[in-house]
Amino acid sequence: MKHFILLILVILSGKVYAQQEASKLPVRVFTKVEQPAQFPGGEQALQKYFSENLKQPETRKEQTVVTTFIVNETGVIQDVQVLKPRKKELNEEAVRVIQNMPAWTPAMQNGRAVAYKVELPVVFNAQKQQ
Repeated sequence: MKHFILLILVILSGKVYAQQEASKLPVRVFTKVEQPAQFPGGEQALQKYFSENLKQPETRKEQTVVTTFIVNETGVIQDVQVLKPRKKELNEEAVRVIQNMPAWTPAMQNGRAVAYKVELPVVFNAQKQQ
């Protein structure tokens, strides 16, 4: 009986390990889809989100940090990266504000939600110097 219970435990632990390994498999990330991922409420809501959440550091000229990230199948933002860096503080702020976004509506391809790569410029406006 002890051997039977031990055998069951070994088999179950193998199944759990196999499920963990399967979840590490790479997910296909689309760059072109029938329906791209969308910020909840659309483009105007995205602009409002940035105006309310982006901290504008003092800068003499407008600067843009180009970012990229993945909107996964459930709409969660993942893997935020800076493609065209600027000052360290601008890069960090762009990443921070994107990582704190609410979940998006996921992209759709062939009637199912898919992971989708987004490229998004984050614009820092010029501040008047006193």
